[in-house]
Amino acid sequence: MMFMAIFADPLNIMIFAVAAIAAFKLWQVLGRLPGDEPPPPPQPDEAGPVRIEPKPSDLVLESQPVKPVWQGYAPEGSDLALALLAIAARDSAFNTDEVVAGAKLAHERILEAFARGDLASLRPLLTPATLKTFETEIARRTAAGESASFNFVGIKSAGLRQARCSGNLAELDIAFASDVVSALKGKSGETLSGDEKRVVTVRELWTFARDLSLPDRAWLLAETQDDA
Repeated sequence: MMFMAIFADPLNIMIFAVAAIAAFKLWQVLGRLPGDEPPPPPQPDEAGPVRIEPKPSDLVLESQPVKPVWQGYAPEGSDLALALLAIAARDSAFNTDEVVAGAKLAHERILEAFARGDLASLRPLLTPATLKTFETEIARRTAAGESASFNFVGIKSAGLRQARCSGNLAELDIAFASDVVSALKGKSGETLSGDEKRVVTVRELWTFARDLSLPDRAWLLAETQDDA
């Protein structure tokens, strides 16, 4: 056959190979039809907008509005709310939550220190007049040979009852209900009052005071009384 005869001649094979190579080179240069070319790489201005997802550290948190000092403690416009606002007007750093939390901690520490007769721990927590009252009772116990057995179990509730602001004096009345185990023992170890094996709930109204003219922002225990 003619096709087989052409490839049987070595010279023809060589000529055909050279022609094929030349045709391939020509096709590389001219043989691509319009539309066959691969799209050019996108240029920076053609690549579309760049999207950057913010990391948590890049987010700026909006400042939270300051909670009114009466919120959570009294209705707006009530006597208690107005008194708290009067205190805050004199002390821009006044924060009702912080003061009540501090009073709860002081409540426990004062009860425990009083039971131990620890005047050094009581001194920075009480007003001078209240400290004098505590000193008198501790001295009486010591002279009589009495001792107090005391275990603070925990605070059941602590509610802000009233507030007052008159001149430089600010006062807060906080009602506490605390579970304690306490007993007063005599010189011979006999129980004079209380029960060292029974948990009882003690309800008291404590008044904390602060002189707003002083740089010291500590609230001190000024008075205690039973709360029915």
